[in-house]
Amino acid sequence: MPEYLAPGVYVEEVQIGSRPIEGVSTSTAGFLGETERGPTEPRLIDSFAEFERTYGGFDLYRKGGALQTKYFAYAVEGFFRNGGKRCYVARVTPKNAKMAAFTLRAGGDPPPGTLSTVGRLGLGLVPVGETAAETLAVTNVGGTELVLSTADLSVTGGTNTEDAEFVPTAEFEGETTLPPGESTELTVTFEPESAGAKNATLEVDAGDEPLSVRLEGAARDGLLDASPWRVDFGSVEAEETATQTVTLRNTGDAAVTVAEDDVSVAAGQDTEDDEFVVTTDFGEGETTTLAPGDAMDLSARFTPGDDGPKQATITAALDDGQVVVRLVGNLARDDEPAETVPSEEGAPVAEATAVGPGQWGNNVALVVGNVTGVQAGGDDAPFRLTVRYWSDADAEVAFEHGADPEHDAVPDPAVEEVYDNLSTNENHSNYYEKVINGSSNLVTLRRLGDGRPATGTPDAPVVARLDGGSAGPAQLSDYKGRETAGERTGLAAFEEVDDISIVNAPDEVTVANLTNEVVDHCEKMGDRFAVIQAPERAERPSKLRPPVDSKNAAFYYPWIRVADPATNAETLVPPGGHVAGIYARTDTERGVYKAPANEVVRGTLGLQKAVSKADQDVLNPKGVNCIRSFPGRGIRVWGARTSSSDAAHRYVNVRRLLLYIEESLDEGTQHVVFEPNDEALWARVRQSISGFLTTTWRDGALQGTTPEEAFFVKCDRTTMTQDDIDNGRLKVLVGVAPVKPAEFVIIRIAQWTGDAGN
Repeated sequence: MPEYLAPGVYVEEVQIGSRPIEGVSTSTAGFLGETERGPTEPRLIDSFAEFERTYGGFDLYRKGGALQTKYFAYAVEGFFRNGGKRCYVARVTPKNAKMAAFTLRAGGDPPPGTLSTVGRLGLGLVPVGETAAETLAVTNVGGTELVLSTADLSVTGGTNTEDAEFVPTAEFEGETTLPPGESTELTVTFEPESAGAKNATLEVDAGDEPLSVRLEGAARDGLLDASPWRVDFGSVEAEETATQTVTLRNTGDAAVTVAEDDVSVAAGQDTEDDEFVVTTDFGEGETTTLAPGDAMDLSARFTPGDDGPKQATITAALDDGQVVVRLVGNLARDDEPAETVPSEEGAPVAEATAVGPGQWGNNVALVVGNVTGVQAGGDDAPFRLTVRYWSDADAEVAFEHGADPEHDAVPDPAVEEVYDNLSTNENHSNYYEKVINGSSNLVTLRRLGDGRPATGTPDAPVVARLDGGSAGPAQLSDYKGRETAGERTGLAAFEEVDDISIVNAPDEVTVANLTNEVVDHCEKMGDRFAVIQAPERAERPSKLRPPVDSKNAAFYYPWIRVADPATNAETLVPPGGHVAGIYARTDTERGVYKAPANEVVRGTLGLQKAVSKADQDVLNPKGVNCIRSFPGRGIRVWGARTSSSDAAHRYVNVRRLLLYIEESLDEGTQHVVFEPNDEALWARVRQSISGFLTTTWRDGALQGTTPEEAFFVKCDRTTMTQDDIDNGRLKVLVGVAPVKPAEFVIIRIAQWTGDAGN
């Protein structure tokens, strides 16, 4: 109560009537999956260009890439192309993944001429008699020039490999001189003479230390092709099992019969037979026939037994030849720290760390130098920091000693961030730690030591690469995420983001039981809806049905064909991201009450399988929403049912409208908590909710010609007992009549004549 003690005029603001309730947003999506790079905490993205800057593009999703069996980037691109405005992205990485790092130090002299390049070069799966070639950059990372000659190049074949199957050539003839920081390119040609797994060692005997590169490839001599040809399970925890899928495809013109006994696994060096296990998707002793172009899946599982690198080979041996797939992995060690590469000898000045874990961080380079030249400045001398990232894992990042900070490394970086006029003074507005950590999509910086460097910036620009980043394939537990408060990842991190109303995991079809986890998350949160999709090789329509029975999920079929934005190659992807974009588009253009169906799927070239009316007659009653192609009308979503067997929750728009109303009332009545629980409060609650529902009715979301036909709100002695009031409970009963979609438009026509009534 206000106090009135001294005479005078008191002007006061008072609350009259009820508070309005504002409808919540329903068009914000949450995407969960593996990306090229980026942070693991959910981040709001408002365009695909921002997604590319933060998480990378399509490079690793193409054939031969580390994420070639994943579809995350295609889903996000499809979301924005189809009308999505914003989404949260949660990058998934294994829990034992490490972040690349680098420690900047003061002082010291550059090392002598030393060559650096990638440690491994993959040449792919090649038919016997054909060739493949890959290029790698060799860089002088030392401080003095060195001479490189073609005579310095040699190859030693490994198991089942002739020396001549891998042939290196240089871009120069005879010899060349490499100044510090300069690079040259070597091309390795792979021409297998026999089928099987191949490996060799390329040695470059020049510089301070000889340089070795492991060369790997595989050869086939039959009709079967394999994808991927090399499976890297990464680091797997003790007593845990990692699973990956290998696809065998018939590339010939005749049918191929594969028996379960035709597929075998051979353990490699220091590897037990039971550490790698492979099973087919048909029963023991059974066979399957692959027509030309057809494919089958193998399930490869890795359970590490002890320390050390593990390796094995899958062989599918048929009468006409064989195809092989390499398997590698290792046991994760929690006490193994991420490696750092010292720049120059001296006291630590700062530590640079990649913004997220994974091998991608090993392709990040820093250039630290003065803006006005190489002279040393005082404590407040401004300096420039350039951060470069190369997306191609086989492209070596060049880092020079004493080079111009503006020098472009070979090859050109995919991303370059330049920060000028930085200061080492923590009180300066351009303090380097504050500027970089607030804007960089590649690195974070942390000052080491108690004070600043005495000279502010180095005497000459220092260029160095982050190192120590690693990550294997993500498992189901990684998608579920960590539950630690403030450090949540995966689906657990989405629980801290209230804005999300649509959830999609584009790779649910490649991770066992992920669909159930996504749907369970939506039901647990109570305010979001899952878009799930059929597997690539779905069963025939008579057997296909949603994998879950849930009112908070919808199931879509078949996959769609899209164009790769960079190569224009046609790619088959799951439709979930595109459908989520249609949800968002329909919500913003019409309203959440409009069914997200009979809408064009933008950016599609075709369908994996043409769905006929007869097919949909079987699928629609089971809750399978079909995507169909109509001549002259394009490719459209032609279904709007949830995956629930409950008729009360049959339609997607009805269920999402109820979620919208529930969440809006939840957020709009928070002010009621701890208010005096009496008739005055009840009246305000009724008025607030009635006002909101009246607006919803006028928007066309509720049935009826009057508000009384559209909804009712009760909050009085009929909804509460005195015991409820005494125990602090206020109960409101709300009933709504949502509009239903016209799923079946029936037009009956009869012949009529003018005298029919006589």
